[in-house]
Amino acid sequence: MNKTLIALLAGVAIGILVAPDKGSATRNKLIDGFNDVADELEAFRDRFSTDEKEWMDEAVDLPSGMGSRV
Repeated sequence: MNKTLIALLAGVAIGILVAPDKGSATRNKLIDGFNDVADELEAFRDRFSTDEKEWMDEAVDLPSGMGSRV
């Protein structure tokens, strides 16, 4: 995740330095880049939230499963 974020920010910075556009075009590119980062973070958060729910479900089921084996 960190490498992706760093690569994205580096790409945006290099793009601005190498091929400068009008101010409005540059602002739009930056906004698009930040929106991409926000989307990636939201997807990561959603994936973690789903995993957390699964872990909690397994943790709740664990004691009952252990008792039936004894």
